Amino acid sequence: MRSTNHLDARILAVDDEIENLRLLECALLSAGYRQITSTSDPRRVAGLLGALEPDLLLLDLQMPWVHGVTLLERIRSSPAPLGRLPVLVITGDKSSATQLRVQELEVQGYLTKPYSRTELLVLVTRLLETPDPQASQPATLPAAEGVA
Repeated sequence: MRSTNHLDARILAVDDEIENLRLLECALLSAGYRQITSTSDPRRVAGLLGALEPDLLLLDLQMPWVHGVTLLERIRSSPAPLGRLPVLVITGDKSSATQLRVQELEVQGYLTKPYSRTELLVLVTRLLETPDPQASQPATLPAAEGVA
């Protein structure tokens, strides 16, 4: 369920690289976001989604054990509100096939690594302030120097 103040939004970040999670957390905390949960183990995502009921999922794709696309397929096959959870994919995969597949899964944002803190925060804010995530067009920003 969405908070009226986007800084109070519950954000779940999933990336198998601990350093990437630290950078995400640092950027979000410095911007004023207060409820950030992260995991480097994609096998924990189902339990965390149920326990946290996040407002936004930040998701890497290329991870061991469970690929991010597989997680997206499971989420999108769930009933609302989980099936409509806004997702920002953050990945190093720049292939058009991957971008097409995540668009088919109605991802609201796609950010390629490396990215800048500003790009991340603009997309996070936009996705949290959009009243109906299904009504929004997928947001994509080009890669920039910054976070890897």
